[in-house]
Amino acid sequence: MPVPVRRGSALSPYHDAIRIAGAFELPARDERVPERRIRRLVDQVHPYLAGWAPDTNVDIRSGRAGLRPATPDSLPFIGPVPGHRGLYIAAGHGMLGVTVAPATAEGIADIVTSRHIPESMLPFQLAGRI
Repeated sequence: MPVPVRRGSALSPYHDAIRIAGAFELPARDERVPERRIRRLVDQVHPYLAGWAPDTNVDIRSGRAGLRPATPDSLPFIGPVPGHRGLYIAAGHGMLGVTVAPATAEGIADIVTSRHIPESMLPFQLAGRI
């Protein structure tokens, strides 16, 4: 289980290492992480490792970005897919997927069963946003 150490980072044990999780960054286009970003994360969490890490030389084995399902305007896509009758989408929640899953499920269920888009769901429609 990850342990939050400061805003934007967390530590979790991972096999024979420690995983350092960083912040949500929108400009990522692939899984590569710049060396300077990795070094900054290590520097941020280093005080929390005092007394545990035997030396200050940290062996950085790899850095990898997990791409988030975010949309250009940060609003998720929820509702029918234009031009594809009976196909609906509920995606693009970024880091809030688990948090807003119940509301998304309720909204999508209403749309699918009633074939009507409630006014509260209009900002999340795919039509006109891509």
